[in-house]
Amino acid sequence: MNMNSRETFLRTAEHRETDNLVLDFGATALTGIHVQTISRLRRHYGLLRNPIRIIEPFQMLGEVGWEMADSIGIDVLGAWNKNNVFGFGNHAPFKEWKTPWGQRVMVPFQFQTSKDSNGDILIHPQGDLTQAACAKMQKDGFSFEKIGSTMAVNNPDVDLEHWQVEVDKAYYSGKAVVADFGITTPELVEGLVNMSVQDVETHLEKEADLALAKLEKIFGAVGNKVNAVLFCKSSFTTTPRHSEELDGILFPYYQKLNDWIHDNTSWRTMKHSGIFTEGSTDRIVRAGFDILHLPEGTEEPDAAKLKKAFGRDLIFWGGGIDAKQTLLNGSKQQVREQILKRSEILSKNGGFIFSASGNIPANVPIENFVAMLDAIHEFNRK
Repeated sequence: MNMNSRETFLRTAEHRETDNLVLDFGATALTGIHVQTISRLRRHYGLLRNPIRIIEPFQMLGEVGWEMADSIGIDVLGAWNKNNVFGFGNHAPFKEWKTPWGQRVMVPFQFQTSKDSNGDILIHPQGDLTQAACAKMQKDGFSFEKIGSTMAVNNPDVDLEHWQVEVDKAYYSGKAVVADFGITTPELVEGLVNMSVQDVETHLEKEADLALAKLEKIFGAVGNKVNAVLFCKSSFTTTPRHSEELDGILFPYYQKLNDWIHDNTSWRTMKHSGIFTEGSTDRIVRAGFDILHLPEGTEEPDAAKLKKAFGRDLIFWGGGIDAKQTLLNGSKQQVREQILKRSEILSKNGGFIFSASGNIPANVPIENFVAMLDAIHEFNRK
């Protein structure tokens, strides 16, 4: 059966096997490709070598673009938020910026940097150089790291025109669409640990009402052109307060959002988990999430246990290869073996979107990336 990318995505999301794995490289801030690697891939595939737009500046993820998406067979495109984690617009107008490794990239005009006494690059909230820096890139580094515990505040009003344009751009490609509407942030969950139970409940009730109002407006603008929504990039298990009491407070909040989405849309909801156990995964299921993004460090035995226990309840997104170990440092044969083994485990009875465990970093050998695609094609031919 010949299906386009979106049809293949929908079939596997229904836990039905497909002829081909669904591929995501670059659609979200969890499944992106470093801009340096994109540049080298474009050179390999003979594509135009214009400066690449930075789609997510904290991790220096590049925009894959339709040319490259078609060249490597990507099935999922992202609809990105208007603002970035530094609190300023992430869209045109753009300017060129030279990275520490010498690459010229396209960044928003408000992308303003300074340097400290060591020559490291500093970036400032809202692009305001008068404010204290919120992140730093080592002078020989490839991405930013936080300074302090929080990033810039970024909670703008809903720009429905932005979402209409952004979603339509992805939708009319014929590929599946995943969106990050900026509904929740890691800071929201991390900030709960210093609050009383009553204050947490009050805070989350207000947050849920605001989030639902925002979702209702966005759905009115984009409808069911979106296939999946990433609205929780934080982990239930990464805060110091791991108690069942806190879980009991958090989960009604997520259940409320998931219930509204499932009652009013055809969107699937995605949850990232920094670490996981069967217990934490069960809580994710009970909270109403449809998709679990598998984190870095997911090994084959872990994947097999999760698939056996939750394969009927969850779509597993990612985990196809360890990006920072096997893809970056392994041999082509090791890349092939890991992909064939993990794809066999996770794709059984559908419900698997192939992506790496974590973003694909800088300096990945191009021959390993090509070996990854070859292994995926080999698996599809089985």
